[in-house]
Amino acid sequence: MTAWSSIELAVEAMRRSARDFVQKPWDNERLVATVRTQIELGRALRQSQRLQAENELLRGGDVEMIADSDAMQPVIEMVNRVAPSPSNVLIITDNGPGLANTANLFVPFFTTKPKGSGIGLALSRQIVEQHGGHLDLKNRPETAGCLATVRLPLN
Repeated sequence: MTAWSSIELAVEAMRRSARDFVQKPWDNERLVATVRTQIELGRALRQSQRLQAENELLRGGDVEMIADSDAMQPVIEMVNRVAPSPSNVLIITDNGPGLANTANLFVPFFTTKPKGSGIGLALSRQIVEQHGGHLDLKNRPETAGCLATVRLPLN
């Protein structure tokens, strides 16, 4: 803020990283609006810097994973395949008996369990799809167990 302004002074202030230039006499409403704008701009810039730092941590460089067992190699390959996708991806594996009847996995009220209701997988898929995502279940070909993949858009 200055009582004596000139184009040269305004240019010099901006060159030195000033975000705005207010000269006297000022209009109070404009001054308050300018200060509020600069406060919000500062908050947005700090948030942008935090998000950029988080993205660099998440995407910057190879993440070293400790998974030497042969059973984990397909999971590591999948992680490497889906990591660049523009989605949130949840991968779940188990080493149980696998899926008995894959044709009926998402059929409502179909169950292979004595006390099952058959709504869990159908409802899960419906919820994921209503959020623009995709749910996939399949047997793991390399070993016993199941592989579940949930993809949800980032936005």
